[in-house]
Amino acid sequence: MWPGRRWSFRPIGQAFEGRLWCGKLVTLNTTRTPDLIDPTLPLGETQGDHNPEALNGRIHIGPNAGMAFWPRTDITPHGVFAFDVSIGDAKVKMPLMFVNNIAATDPDSLQYAANHYNGALRPPVGADGKTNPDLSKHYEGVNATNRRRATVDVKGQTIAFADAKQSGDTSVPVEWLQIQVHGRDAGVSMNNWIGELNLYQTTGSLEGAQQPPFYPRLYCALIWLKQVERFSGSGPKSVRVQYDGHYVRYGSAKPDVGSDASRPEAGSGASKPDAPNGVSKPGDRAAELAKTNPAEVFLDFLEVVPLTMGANGNRSAGIARPES
Repeated sequence: MWPGRRWSFRPIGQAFEGRLWCGKLVTLNTTRTPDLIDPTLPLGETQGDHNPEALNGRIHIGPNAGMAFWPRTDITPHGVFAFDVSIGDAKVKMPLMFVNNIAATDPDSLQYAANHYNGALRPPVGADGKTNPDLSKHYEGVNATNRRRATVDVKGQTIAFADAKQSGDTSVPVEWLQIQVHGRDAGVSMNNWIGELNLYQTTGSLEGAQQPPFYPRLYCALIWLKQVERFSGSGPKSVRVQYDGHYVRYGSAKPDVGSDASRPEAGSGASKPDAPNGVSKPGDRAAELAKTNPAEVFLDFLEVVPLTMGANGNRSAGIARPES
C-alpha cells in the first residue's frame, strides 16, 4: 500500500487520454488498515472454476501466475474492507482489489481479475457443452456482488467529468459512480464504440513508470440536475449518465476558424498544404469535421428527464409550460 499515493490521470498507456475517467487526481487516504485476513490462509472451499472467490478474499485467476484478492476483515458478506479514497475533491469509501507484482505483469491473470472486478465472469462449460444451472446462478450472484462493490457512494459531492475551461463548468453533484477496469487499447472494434480495451500486456515504459497495464473507467453515474431543479422549482432530479462516445474518442475539439474543415461549403479544389498535391478532398474535410465537438458534449443521459414545472409555472417566464 502507498498511503497518500496519488494517481494522476492520464497515466502512460491509458486509452483516449483518460477521457473514460472522471476526477483527474485519485488519492489513497487510508494510512492504516485493521487486521486483515491473510489471503493465503485456507478458509472453506478454495477459489477455482466452481468458486470464483474464497472466504479469505482470494479470487480465481485461472491457471495463471500470481495472486489477486479483496482485502477482508472477516468472512461475512460485509467483510470486504472499504478504503478512504479521494476522487478529485470528493472523499469516498470503496473496496479495492489488490494484485501482486507477478499477476500485474501476467496478461491472462489480469484479464481474469478485470472480469471479476467488472462483474463479467462467465461460468465454465462442461464436457457436454452446457453450463450447470446452479453454477450459472452462483456466478450471477458473484457478478452482482462485484458490481455493487464497484459502485461508489459519493453522497452528492461534486466531481469534474471533463477538463474545465472555467472553474466548475464540467463539475456536477454525484450520487454514485459505477467503476470498471480496462486494459490498453488493442485496436478498433466494429462491435464496441470504445474499441477493444483488453490488452493487459505490460511494456518497458509502463514498468519504468510503475504503471500496471490496467486503468479505471466510469461505466455510469447518477448525477443531480441542479439547474433543472432551480429552473422548475421541483424536487430533486437525478439521471443516470455515461460518457459520450464522440467525446471519449475526440475530446472537445472545435473546427479551426478559417480552415477547410470549418468551411464544408468549400469546393473540392480548396488548397490544403498537407494534402497530396496541395488539394484536399471533400472526404478529408468531412473526416476532420467528424472529429470535432463544437457543442462540447461530454455526458449522455441514459433516460429521458421530463422538464415539468408542477405548481411553479410562473418560473418559465413564457406563455406556456415546457411540457405543454
